[in-house]
Amino acid sequence: CFWAPQAAFSQLEGVLSSTAGYASVVNSTDSFGRPSYFSVCRGDGRTEAVQVEYDPRKVSYEQLLRTFWQEHDASIVVPGKEDQYRSVIWAHDEQQQRIAEMTVREAKEQYETTGRDTPATVVVRIDDSTPGRIFIPAETYHQNFWAKTRAKFFGLAVVQLLLVLGTQSSPQLSSLLGTAVFVQQAIIFWWFLESAELVFSAARGMLAKEQ
Repeated sequence: CFWAPQAAFSQLEGVLSSTAGYASVVNSTDSFGRPSYFSVCRGDGRTEAVQVEYDPRKVSYEQLLRTFWQEHDASIVVPGKEDQYRSVIWAHDEQQQRIAEMTVREAKEQYETTGRDTPATVVVRIDDSTPGRIFIPAETYHQNFWAKTRAKFFGLAVVQLLLVLGTQSSPQLSSLLGTAVFVQQAIIFWWFLESAELVFSAARGMLAKEQ
């Protein structure tokens, strides 16, 4: 799943942006068509991935790969979800490919030492002439999922506290009721919009399957 890795990469100093999306292990995705979460779940050949833009003066490629290995167990293969959850490192140049392959070898030794199955991680060299055909950003509701979820629950908790306090006799606290109700409705509406996007994405995936 790309939620936790995206959150982890976003917290690293030097990471300029991280985007959850769907990627292929070949340099052309024309045969797949436009992906959606549901097409990937059905097994269209793509993998959940995170695209990271970073400042090499502040964080190295090796540091990014350490986070990659920390955020998942590459020895786990989910039956029926081999493509969706495959362990992949996409390298943009020869140096990145060399470093990535080195970390795979190190991981295999570490996994063997700890008694785990050999990691199934593969390294894919991206054709820089068509990088946009490898990675497609995921739907909006997937982006920064954990950060948004924490913000929603924290916001609702604060609003609930204000509503409870606002029912007390204090005039100052009572004046907060209107603001608290507005914030609560805004958070619920935010959740509704993301749920609607999920429904539309599902419908699009079902229509694509029928065609």
